[in-house]
Amino acid sequence: MSSDITIPTAVDIIPADALQNMVNLAQQLLAAAQPYLKDLTADQRRSIPKMADKTGAFVDTMKVHMVASPQFAPKYVDLARFAAVVEAMHALRTLQVIVVQLADLIDDTLMLLGSLAFKDALACYETTTRAAKRGEPMAEVIVKEARPRWVKTRRAKGGEAPGDGEAEAPVDDAPESPDLA
Repeated sequence: MSSDITIPTAVDIIPADALQNMVNLAQQLLAAAQPYLKDLTADQRRSIPKMADKTGAFVDTMKVHMVASPQFAPKYVDLARFAAVVEAMHALRTLQVIVVQLADLIDDTLMLLGSLAFKDALACYETTTRAAKRGEPMAEVIVKEARPRWVKTRRAKGGEAPGDGEAEAPVDDAPESPDLA
């Protein structure tokens, strides 16, 4: 692990009540937003015009000019609706930035916690495997149950794992962790 990653201790790990509060807030946000958000099908997404950075600036420019000079707007364009759509779009983009930032932080935290949990599970598996080799019956039961779940993913040529990390073979020779005694 890189030295610039702060490894959470038991004190740093997110308390259960804080996690539950986050889940509750996320559910409240989803409930508040859901009536206004649209779920497009793949065909619908393909069929509508897309707005990128330059077209976003174009839309903003046209909104400003049509508010100032409504005589140039076609009769079928409801300028009040047009302005409201643009404002809603900007507000939703602000929300999107916050949610993406949150999702990225959650993703990184999940990766770190998963790495720590996997490292701890590996250490436990290693010591339990050694105990099983010494003939300790409970250790043999644990290893027998854990072995099918802990399998090595072999790297194909070029360093890529086959089929998104498909498991291939049971591991009896799990690598030693450097910090294990």
